[in-house]
Amino acid sequence: MGGIVATLIAHTRPDLVDRLVLVEAGVSPMSEADFVVLKAWFDRWPDSFVDEQEASEFFGSDARSTPAWVEGLAKTPAGFVRRFDPDAMLQTMRALASKSRLTEWQSITAPTTLIRATDSMISDRDIADMRAGRHGVELVDIEDSGHDVHLDQPARVAAILTRLMEGRK
Repeated sequence: MGGIVATLIAHTRPDLVDRLVLVEAGVSPMSEADFVVLKAWFDRWPDSFVDEQEASEFFGSDARSTPAWVEGLAKTPAGFVRRFDPDAMLQTMRALASKSRLTEWQSITAPTTLIRATDSMISDRDIADMRAGRHGVELVDIEDSGHDVHLDQPARVAAILTRLMEGRK
């Protein structure tokens, strides 16, 4: 939900934002179907994983983002467990993501870069609306990546961020 939070901060406190970078984030609301799918995914998680291998298999042993998901688990006497409450996560996501943020987006004046995965959860329509609503929005598509583009292609995302930060000097 970092993209929504960053968008809202850039909208409400433009004095704090020199440049906005959204990674795999749009402004369209999540649908009820999106929330149902997310809840079903959380419901499939076991209460705990016996070990890192079991967690790795659950998240997809061959996915590049899997090590980050496994490392994000807490090691407890009961096994490896998630560090968040799914109901609280869904409630927070509903509060932030169940309405369009296009109006707020259109008021942002900071230079903006959108980083999007080739297998993105952000629709082409959302990107088009975002680019139509503001001038000079840079779009960078990162090949061979999914929604966790920062985990799938960390070096590419880091290179983009480095380029943007060097441009501030």
